[in-house]
Amino acid sequence: MGKCGGRELNYVSDVDVVFVAEPATGADGAPADDQEAQRAATRLATAMMRVPSETDAEGTLWEVDPALRPEGRNGPLVRPLAGHLAYYERWAKTWEFQALLKARPIAGDEELGRRYAEAIAPLVWEASGRKDFVEDVQAMRRRVVAHIPAGQAEHELKLGPGGCATSSSPCSCSSWCTGVRTSA
Repeated sequence: MGKCGGRELNYVSDVDVVFVAEPATGADGAPADDQEAQRAATRLATAMMRVPSETDAEGTLWEVDPALRPEGRNGPLVRPLAGHLAYYERWAKTWEFQALLKARPIAGDEELGRRYAEAIAPLVWEASGRKDFVEDVQAMRRRVVAHIPAGQAEHELKLGPGGCATSSSPCSCSSWCTGVRTSA
Protein backbone atom coordinates (compact mmCIF):
# COMPACT_ATOMS: atom_id res chain seq x y z
CA MET A 1 0.00 0.00 0.00
CA GLY A 2 1.03 3.64 -0.15
CA LYS A 3 4.59 4.53 -1.07
CA CYS A 4 5.72 0.92 -0.76
CA GLY A 5 2.96 -0.30 -3.07
CA GLY A 6 3.79 2.44 -5.54
CA ARG A 7 7.52 1.62 -5.37
CA GLU A 8 8.12 5.16 -4.07
CA LEU A 9 9.70 4.63 -0.64
CA ASN A 10 11.86 7.49 0.59
CA TYR A 11 13.50 8.47 3.86
CA VAL A 12 10.28 9.77 5.45
CA SER A 13 8.17 6.82 4.33
CA ASP A 14 6.61 4.20 6.49
CA VAL A 15 5.56 0.88 5.03
CA ASP A 16 1.77 0.48 5.16
CA VAL A 17 0.76 -3.18 5.08
CA VAL A 18 -2.19 -5.52 5.34
CA PHE A 19 -1.75 -9.22 5.95
CA VAL A 20 -3.84 -11.90 4.23
CA ALA A 21 -3.52 -15.58 5.13
CA GLU A 22 -5.36 -18.74 4.21
CA PRO A 23 -4.98 -22.09 5.96
CA ALA A 24 -2.81 -24.53 4.06
CA THR A 25 -3.87 -28.03 3.16
CA GLY A 26 -2.23 -30.76 5.20
CA ALA A 27 -0.23 -33.65 3.75
CA ASP A 28 -3.40 -35.76 3.93
CA GLY A 29 -5.31 -33.22 1.82
CA ALA A 30 -7.41 -32.01 4.74
CA PRO A 31 -7.55 -28.25 5.40
CA ALA A 32 -5.66 -26.98 8.42
CA ASP A 33 -7.51 -25.58 11.42
CA ASP A 34 -8.57 -22.00 10.52
CA GLN A 35 -7.96 -20.54 13.98
CA GLU A 36 -4.54 -22.13 14.38
CA ALA A 37 -3.58 -20.98 10.88
CA GLN A 38 -4.57 -17.39 11.72
CA ARG A 39 -2.61 -17.51 14.99
CA ALA A 40 0.48 -18.81 13.16
CA ALA A 41 0.08 -16.15 10.45
CA THR A 42 -0.24 -13.45 13.11
CA ARG A 43 2.99 -14.60 14.79
CA LEU A 44 4.76 -14.53 11.41
CA ALA A 45 3.36 -11.09 10.48
CA THR A 46 4.43 -9.67 13.84
CA ALA A 47 7.97 -11.00 13.36
CA MET A 48 8.11 -9.68 9.77
CA MET A 49 7.11 -6.18 10.90
CA ARG A 50 9.79 -6.14 13.57
CA VAL A 51 12.78 -6.58 11.22
CA PRO A 52 12.68 -3.29 9.23
CA SER A 53 11.48 -1.40 12.33
CA GLU A 54 14.41 -2.43 14.55
CA THR A 55 16.96 0.24 15.37
CA ASP A 56 20.66 -0.51 15.18
CA ALA A 57 23.82 1.62 14.93
CA GLU A 58 22.66 2.93 11.57
CA GLY A 59 19.12 3.74 12.69
CA THR A 60 15.78 2.34 11.61
CA LEU A 61 15.18 1.26 8.04
CA TRP A 62 11.40 1.83 7.93
CA GLU A 63 8.50 1.74 10.33
CA VAL A 64 6.02 -0.92 9.29
CA ASP A 65 2.46 0.28 9.88
CA PRO A 66 -0.46 -2.16 9.79
CA ALA A 67 -3.00 0.45 11.00
CA LEU A 68 -4.72 0.74 7.60
CA ARG A 69 -6.01 -2.83 7.81
CA PRO A 70 -9.77 -3.41 8.15
CA GLU A 71 -10.95 -2.03 11.51
CA GLY A 72 -7.52 -0.46 12.05
CA ARG A 73 -5.78 -1.18 15.33
CA ASN A 74 -9.00 -2.72 16.67
CA GLY A 75 -9.11 -5.41 14.00
CA PRO A 76 -7.09 -8.60 13.72
CA LEU A 77 -3.59 -8.16 12.29
CA VAL A 78 -4.19 -10.99 9.81
CA ARG A 79 -7.42 -11.94 8.03
CA PRO A 80 -8.36 -14.48 5.40
CA LEU A 81 -9.19 -13.10 1.95
CA ALA A 82 -12.93 -13.54 2.56
CA GLY A 83 -12.63 -11.49 5.76
CA HIS A 84 -10.99 -8.61 3.91
CA LEU A 85 -13.63 -8.67 1.19
CA ALA A 86 -16.52 -8.84 3.64
CA TYR A 87 -15.19 -5.79 5.46
CA TYR A 88 -14.54 -3.75 2.29
CA GLU A 89 -17.94 -4.61 0.82
CA ARG A 90 -19.91 -3.72 3.96
CA TRP A 91 -18.11 -1.17 6.10
CA ALA A 92 -15.14 0.44 4.37
CA LYS A 93 -15.00 4.21 4.14
CA THR A 94 -13.82 6.09 1.05
CA TRP A 95 -10.40 6.80 2.59
CA GLU A 96 -9.85 3.06 3.08
CA PHE A 97 -10.23 2.50 -0.65
CA GLN A 98 -7.89 5.42 -1.29
CA ALA A 99 -5.32 3.66 0.90
CA LEU A 100 -5.68 0.58 -1.33
CA LEU A 101 -5.01 2.43 -4.60
CA LYS A 102 -1.38 1.31 -4.69
CA ALA A 103 -1.83 -2.02 -2.92
CA ARG A 104 0.24 -4.86 -4.30
CA PRO A 105 1.63 -8.10 -2.91
CA ILE A 106 5.21 -7.71 -1.67
CA ALA A 107 5.87 -10.92 0.26
CA GLY A 108 4.46 -14.34 0.97
CA ASP A 109 2.20 -16.55 -1.12
CA GLU A 110 2.24 -15.04 -4.63
CA GLU A 111 -1.01 -16.73 -5.66
CA LEU A 112 -2.86 -15.46 -2.58
CA GLY A 113 -1.42 -11.98 -3.13
CA ARG A 114 -2.60 -12.02 -6.74
CA ARG A 115 -6.08 -13.15 -5.69
CA TYR A 116 -6.24 -10.38 -3.07
CA ALA A 117 -5.19 -7.70 -5.58
CA GLU A 118 -7.67 -8.95 -8.18
CA ALA A 119 -10.50 -9.14 -5.65
CA ILE A 120 -10.05 -5.65 -4.21
CA ALA A 121 -9.38 -3.83 -7.49
CA PRO A 122 -13.03 -3.53 -8.57
CA LEU A 123 -14.02 -2.36 -5.08
CA VAL A 124 -11.30 0.32 -5.11
CA TRP A 125 -12.29 1.67 -8.51
CA GLU A 126 -16.03 1.56 -7.78
CA ALA A 127 -15.50 3.66 -4.64
CA SER A 128 -14.92 6.79 -6.73
CA GLY A 129 -18.57 6.58 -7.77
CA ARG A 130 -19.76 6.99 -4.19
CA LYS A 131 -21.89 9.95 -3.22
CA ASP A 132 -19.68 12.73 -1.81
CA PHE A 133 -16.52 10.98 -3.03
CA VAL A 134 -14.45 14.15 -3.59
CA GLU A 135 -15.70 15.69 -0.36
CA ASP A 136 -14.68 12.52 1.52
CA VAL A 137 -11.16 12.68 0.08
CA GLN A 138 -10.85 16.37 0.95
CA ALA A 139 -12.16 15.74 4.48
CA MET A 140 -9.56 13.01 4.97
CA ARG A 141 -6.75 15.44 4.06
CA ARG A 142 -8.16 18.02 6.51
CA ARG A 143 -8.22 15.37 9.29
CA VAL A 144 -4.59 14.48 8.63
CA VAL A 145 -3.53 18.12 8.80
CA ALA A 146 -5.59 18.68 11.96
CA HIS A 147 -3.64 15.89 13.73
CA ILE A 148 -0.25 17.58 13.24
CA PRO A 149 0.84 18.94 16.65
CA ALA A 150 0.64 22.72 17.03
CA GLY A 151 3.83 24.43 15.88
CA GLN A 152 5.08 21.32 14.06
CA ALA A 153 3.38 21.73 10.67
CA GLU A 154 6.28 23.67 9.09
CA HIS A 155 8.70 20.91 10.15
CA GLU A 156 6.51 18.03 9.02
CA LEU A 157 8.02 16.89 5.71
CA LYS A 158 5.45 14.24 5.01
CA LEU A 159 2.15 15.70 6.21
CA GLY A 160 2.71 19.47 6.54
CA PRO A 161 1.98 22.21 3.98
CA GLY A 162 3.98 21.55 0.82
CA GLY A 163 4.92 18.07 2.08
CA CYS A 164 4.58 14.78 0.28
CA ALA A 165 0.91 14.31 1.23
CA THR A 166 -0.05 17.79 -0.03
CA SER A 167 0.69 16.74 -3.58
CA SER A 168 -0.07 13.03 -3.36
CA SER A 169 -3.64 13.45 -2.10
CA PRO A 170 -4.97 15.37 -5.13
CA CYS A 171 -2.85 13.22 -7.46
CA SER A 172 -4.29 10.00 -6.10
CA CYS A 173 -7.81 11.44 -6.27
CA SER A 174 -7.23 12.42 -9.89
CA SER A 175 -5.76 9.05 -10.84
CA TRP A 176 -8.60 7.34 -9.00
CA CYS A 177 -11.18 9.16 -11.11
CA THR A 178 -9.18 8.71 -14.32
CA GLY A 179 -8.54 5.04 -13.56
CA VAL A 180 -12.25 4.39 -13.42
CA ARG A 181 -12.71 5.80 -16.90
CA THR A 182 -9.71 3.99 -18.41
CA SER A 183 -9.83 0.65 -16.59
CA ALA A 184 -13.28 -0.39 -17.82
